[in-house]
Amino acid sequence: MFLDKITANDWKDSITRHCRKRGRTLDEAGLETLLASADLIPYGVMRIARELWDYAELKDKRQLHVSDVKSVIESLVTS
Repeated sequence: MFLDKITANDWKDSITRHCRKRGRTLDEAGLETLLASADLIPYGVMRIARELWDYAELKDKRQLHVSDVKSVIESLVTS
């Protein structure tokens, strides 16, 4: 009944594909930080990724870096 754990590589592939669809890139350090912060928990990964997309849209950023991920995570923690 329960889904198997999603691997880090699966998450990386999925997030990278979604970034490309939106004309964006996320560096490897940013991906690693996102996944480590969420501890590969699906809800956490999706929440941070969703906020990162919104952040990129609002700031019109095409290239996202670890500093952007950290900014999004800090914003989520303080809110």
